[in-house]
Amino acid sequence: MAPTEVAVELADLRREIGDELASGLLTQATEHYTPAPTDTHGMARIKRRAYGVTRRAADWISQATAPT
Repeated sequence: MAPTEVAVELADLRREIGDELASGLLTQATEHYTPAPTDTHGMARIKRRAYGVTRRAADWISQATAPT
């Protein structure tokens, strides 16, 4: 393979892995941080905050691994 082909392949793999990781984080956050009906207002607020942090991390991963 030519060096340019290798570079393109590695960039595609980096993007693919980043997308999979971000998707997994969002799925885990949705399952883990969704407020339950029995949660107090404070517990629900903490879970929403944790979900937001995880979502921002997933967005950052997607942006960091996107091709430039």
